[in-house]
Amino acid sequence: MSSFKNLTAALAVFGSTGLCSAMLCAEPLMTIFDFSKGTYSDTLTTNSVVVTITRADQDPGATDDQNFTVDFRVIGGTAVENQDYRLSFTWPASGIWKVTFPPGVKEQSFTVTTIKHPGPNKTLRFELSNPEGPRAAVTGNNPTATVTIVNPPPPPAKNS
Repeated sequence: MSSFKNLTAALAVFGSTGLCSAMLCAEPLMTIFDFSKGTYSDTLTTNSVVVTITRADQDPGATDDQNFTVDFRVIGGTAVENQDYRLSFTWPASGIWKVTFPPGVKEQSFTVTTIKHPGPNKTLRFELSNPEGPRAAVTGNNPTATVTIVNPPPPPAKNS
C-alpha cells in the first residue's frame, strides 16, 4: 500500500505530463550511421586508405532480420578519380552508392587506392545520408569524412 501512496504522490508532484516524458513517451532508440573517423590520410609510403562506415544501435538488445542501408556519395575535394585515386567498387551512374548492412553487420569498409604525383596533397570528401531500416535510423556525429592523399614534394628546380 505504501508503494501506491508514493506513486500517487509522484503523480501529484509531476503531473501527468511529467510522468509521460519521464516514463511513457520516451523517444525511440535509433540506429546511427557514421564514418569511423572524420579524417583519413595515407602516407608517403602507403598507396591506400581504408574508410569505414559504422552502424551503432542505441538499443543493445536490438535484433533485426532486415537490412539497413545508408546513401554514400562524393561531395568534393581536389582529387580526381582515376588520376589521383581509385575506389574498390564500381561507382553507380546515379552518383550515390547505397551501402547495405545485413542483419548483425556493424561495419562496412572500402579502399581508396591513391595515385601519387609530385606536388600538393589532394583531398576527397564523402557524405552519408538517408539511412533506412526496419526501425528509426539517423546519421551521427561523423556524417562526412575527408581523405587526404599525401603526395611527394615536387623535385627541386634546376639551376640554369
